[in-house]
Amino acid sequence: MIFPFRTVDGALTLRDHPEEGGWVHVLAPSDEEKEYLIQEHGIPRDCIEEALDPDALARARKLDGSLSIVLLCSRSGAEQSVPFVTQPLGIVLREKMIVTICSRDPELIFDLLLEDAYAVPTYERYRFCLMILLQNARIFKVHLGEIRERGVLDEEVLTRALTGTGLIDLLDGERSLAYFVSALGSNQEMVEALRSSRYLEPEDRDLLEDVVHRNRESLTVANTTAKLHNDLIGGFTSLVSLNLNNLVRTLTEITIALSVPAIIGALWGMEVSLPLKEHSLAFWVILSLMGVLAVATFVIIRAGELLDPARHRR
Repeated sequence: MIFPFRTVDGALTLRDHPEEGGWVHVLAPSDEEKEYLIQEHGIPRDCIEEALDPDALARARKLDGSLSIVLLCSRSGAEQSVPFVTQPLGIVLREKMIVTICSRDPELIFDLLLEDAYAVPTYERYRFCLMILLQNARIFKVHLGEIRERGVLDEEVLTRALTGTGLIDLLDGERSLAYFVSALGSNQEMVEALRSSRYLEPEDRDLLEDVVHRNRESLTVANTTAKLHNDLIGGFTSLVSLNLNNLVRTLTEITIALSVPAIIGALWGMEVSLPLKEHSLAFWVILSLMGVLAVATFVIIRAGELLDPARHRR
């Protein structure tokens, strides 16, 4: 689908067809739409294919007279059971318009439409492009904050955790962080290439420096969050293991405590002459004795820490 926009009277408006000084957004184009873009607007085929390739890396280059940029963006990863994933967004700066191409709309595009790209007119192609890059770095940082909040689990829940459910949630966040670190590193290389090139106008250099700073800041946050996530996963794994060990130790203590009255019950079940056999209260006396012995055995084991591994290490 092809959506042509243009800034009219300071507002971003949808037009009937692509216009000079406009922005054309292309979403999951069909073969016919690809040919239309190539034949009618001179968009290089390689630019279209790179933008639709899920494994593409960020890059910036001149191609057939156009400045072609592949930018990695963040979007929801609900279909992959992870908080966020990354995808490429192709940006092509032609002489008279700017074209963006993607297979699926990231949050970045909705922000541009809702916020009118921070009032940057579409006919200022290079500045409009830099605002896309700046907004993309901001969205990465927002999503990193959401991942960090998901990873901060309640201490009481962690202390009582006996299953790996929380660990699975953390691992999902870890996958998103891996995508983010890779994407932001690739974006940083692309932005650095733009800074060292002569593609942009001199008056746009200050904005480009903001993009470089914001992207580098997001990359630092991503690396720090990934490290904290790794530490949290390690601690959570140890905690789950400790709680399971405590549970097994308690069950072992109960088993040992019940084995003593089980022996008594087995002895009084023999077909031989035994004390209290003819007594009217024999059943209740034996049952009480079994209960007292079971409790006493459990208390002795627990108080003496007989099954505590730390005691044996000493």
